[in-house]
Amino acid sequence: MAIKTREELQIMKEQTQKTEAEQYFQSAEQLKQNGKIEEAIIAGERAIELEPEKDRYYLFLGDLLSKTGKIEAAISCYESALEANPDSFLVCHKLGDVLEKDNKIEQAIKYQEKAIQLNPRFGWSYFYLGNIFNKQGLQEKAVHYYQQAINCNPKSTNAQFCIKLGETLQAQGELNQAIKIYKSLLKSDAKNKQESLIYYKIGLVLSEQKKYDEAITNLIKALQSQPNYRQAYQKLGDLLCEKNQRDDAAKCFKNILPKNILSEFGFLETRNKIALTAELNNVEIRKVNSSYKVSYSPPKTLDGKVPPLLQTSQAKIPETFVAIIPNGRAYLDGYNNAFISSDNQLLADISSENAELIIASDKLPNPVQIDGTFCSLVTPGAGGVYYHWMVDLLPRIELVRQSGISLDSIDKFLVNRYKSRFQKETLNHLGISSAKIIESEKYPHVKAKKMIIPVLNNSNGIKAGKWIYDFLKREFIVNEREKIVAHSPRIYISRSQAKSRKIINENEVINFLSKLGFQSVILESMPVIQQANLMSQAEAIVSPHGAGLTNLAFCSSGAKVIEIFGEHINPSYWAISNSCELDYYSLFCDNSVFELEKSNTVQYIKDFQARNKKDILVNIDSLSSLIEMSGLI
Repeated sequence: MAIKTREELQIMKEQTQKTEAEQYFQSAEQLKQNGKIEEAIIAGERAIELEPEKDRYYLFLGDLLSKTGKIEAAISCYESALEANPDSFLVCHKLGDVLEKDNKIEQAIKYQEKAIQLNPRFGWSYFYLGNIFNKQGLQEKAVHYYQQAINCNPKSTNAQFCIKLGETLQAQGELNQAIKIYKSLLKSDAKNKQESLIYYKIGLVLSEQKKYDEAITNLIKALQSQPNYRQAYQKLGDLLCEKNQRDDAAKCFKNILPKNILSEFGFLETRNKIALTAELNNVEIRKVNSSYKVSYSPPKTLDGKVPPLLQTSQAKIPETFVAIIPNGRAYLDGYNNAFISSDNQLLADISSENAELIIASDKLPNPVQIDGTFCSLVTPGAGGVYYHWMVDLLPRIELVRQSGISLDSIDKFLVNRYKSRFQKETLNHLGISSAKIIESEKYPHVKAKKMIIPVLNNSNGIKAGKWIYDFLKREFIVNEREKIVAHSPRIYISRSQAKSRKIINENEVINFLSKLGFQSVILESMPVIQQANLMSQAEAIVSPHGAGLTNLAFCSSGAKVIEIFGEHINPSYWAISNSCELDYYSLFCDNSVFELEKSNTVQYIKDFQARNKKDILVNIDSLSSLIEMSGLI
């Protein structure tokens, strides 16, 4: 056997290192695909250590570092990539991008210009330069570079380039030019998923030109492409206000197309395509619960005054049933629910919101075919809101079970979203694995051999039947006492981790309540079963209005509840308290909630989001008086 020379051994070592480096790099790519970014960074760094002259390793690592906000490290990485390959236009472009993020504007411009010198047909560097100059208020320069970006590939340009150019032209007052750009984009292949945005942008420009009817037409086209486009509804409302059609405007501000608009644009001409489930021979209906009436007791308050939304004395709980539709399709975007039979008839009694718009639209994405049987659990608001998930979505599973359908026989379940811990935890607890879940956020338009549709209508929280809360108690309250974390039977639910409706003087509130034996808890930090068992033992709950009060469903009869309201009023938790026979009190921290006439005005509806997000200042004396009134002092 021949003895290797020192040079040959060195070559073998280098080849081994290169092979090992490539293995680390491939591992880093896989880790990135799996969402394990920090592990991918470590693997990428190891690949560079073994083969430091490979520019693509630096480029990959720089991208990861930039994405995770490690800007200085990303800059260093791209600079090393440029040393390894000085003629890479892509490295220059990415280095310019992170330099801008680091507010090193002159250097950012320098490297974007260098990228253009190396590759004059690379549109993204022109686009980034346009963005830099736009932020500096240099709109003419920005327009020049956006146009250059488009000119790199005019027949199939990136939609972002045209949209940004159109926005900048509009800001300059060049309204006709802006419309021309948007309309040219509609004729190109680049429109694709941006079609609704393009029509919306045209509507905005026409609105500025006071061409209200043309603007409305384009906003309707935007909604035909994307029926849950909230900004389009809001702009429609603004335009209808300009035309003094205030009742119709009020509906638009609630994301509902008024009948006048539906009729004007021909959406009601599809009446021959609209049917009831009971009218179709091939749709099977399995009734679960009959409808019945319930009575509600008013909240107990310090002065006896109650705002309009808490004055309902009676409600009719709708019947519940399960519809089984062969070869049907559904459009479910988390706001609009449209169920359509095999012969293209809209099932009106189980569809909701702007279903007529959907059945009439020819601009929707093609439906995704689901093999086998799928069940829709999608319900408005259940994308990320705990209340709607627990009270509207999960009970649909119980309806399916009560109808005699085994969950094991269902191939896929469609839900709004499947990201939060409580969503995964509760579905898994009810026997539905992640492998069976499809998110309507990703796939709103679906088609299947068999659709199972549990029908449940809980309008404004006051039409939820008691069976819903019995179901939640049965499923999530455990009997084993050792599983229950010891807490005071008096609970204050904090919203300190929420994005809105926080208590401004919460420390003062907690200090006051702690003297009365209350313990502050952050429910979203606990598993749902722990929340359920905690609330099942509570004798008194004080909380600002918020999703944590959904867990009143787990309370025992007679538990005392004090709900603290700011400007935003919603009857959901008062309704739960009535159904579960709780002793319910309301503390109102803003007198505007008592103004009856406001609830019907356009401005009141339009300001909903602002009121819903507003933090709350609690008067401690008023809180003390209400607690005393409840008998807790």
